[in-house]
Amino acid sequence: MKTLQHGVSILALMVVATVGSGLAQQPPPAQAPAGPPRGSSGPPEHAKVAPINNLPNPYETVRNWGTLPDGRKWGSVSAVHVDIDGKHIWAGDRCGANVCAGSNVDPMVKLDPNGKVVQSFGAGQILWPHGMDVDRQGNVWVVDARSATPAELAKFPDAKG
Repeated sequence: MKTLQHGVSILALMVVATVGSGLAQQPPPAQAPAGPPRGSSGPPEHAKVAPINNLPNPYETVRNWGTLPDGRKWGSVSAVHVDIDGKHIWAGDRCGANVCAGSNVDPMVKLDPNGKVVQSFGAGQILWPHGMDVDRQGNVWVVDARSATPAELAKFPDAKG
């Protein structure tokens, strides 16, 4: 509190001194120190090389593929990975919404080539799936990217993990 009061007093003294001396001009805005360029960057020798993207997109978007159990609707799908068998797909769905707090459904589902769920897990364990990997042994690794907020904990005490 003293720091805030002290800071306000110094600011007030500066304003009084500036106005009292007839120099009521705005100081120039402070500029951030120059840093590296924003976004992706590479070695300096690549700076003048234009990217080449003249090939057709090999991927096809297929909407509404995959049927979840119990007529559940897809929520935010934040993780997708091909299973070790090369045929099945693992997907991380945020429980039909954008978070699994208060949900009793499995956010991680394995779909067969026809889009039918053949395996699932994670109900009550994963709050916000955000990435995944399937290793060479077939283990599924999932990133749970956040913990429950105070509002979610008030509404769903079991979301504490």
